[in-house]
Amino acid sequence: MATVISGDTGIDKVTDGAEMPSGSVLQIAESSVLVTSGVVTNTSEHRICSLAFTPKSATSKLIIEGVVGLQIYGNENTTSVEWRISLFKGSSSISLGYFHDNLNSGNTFHKTPQCYRTFKENSSNLNARTYHVQIKKEGSNGRLNFSNTYGSNLIRVTEIEA
Repeated sequence: MATVISGDTGIDKVTDGAEMPSGSVLQIAESSVLVTSGVVTNTSEHRICSLAFTPKSATSKLIIEGVVGLQIYGNENTTSVEWRISLFKGSSSISLGYFHDNLNSGNTFHKTPQCYRTFKENSSNLNARTYHVQIKKEGSNGRLNFSNTYGSNLIRVTEIEA
């Protein structure tokens, strides 16, 4: 379920035509509903959380944040497990970062990191859009396990008046 928080200033920029001061938070929307959970051994993109978002202002800045909690297993075949976390707008990647674990090849050994990614963009218009946080295992080694047990999983958009 998505959560939306808006400030009550008594001014609705869209209907009143009044300008919000620069730096005002217009809204915060967040979803922590897991789209994917369980063990991943393939190298496909896996969408973790999604959020439909409609800006309140065409001149605002949007801060998109993705967080993924997961466990990493060497699967007894390697000490080198690589993965990436990406932020997507629709089907287009807007930001990605790479991670690497080189600690232990054991099947039962695991590491439980929180992976973060943040991106800032102009809203440019009032059109609805959908943001996603995704994970992709980069090679055939190891496995990733997703669950809310392993920390936060979310996609959040904060809209700030420019």
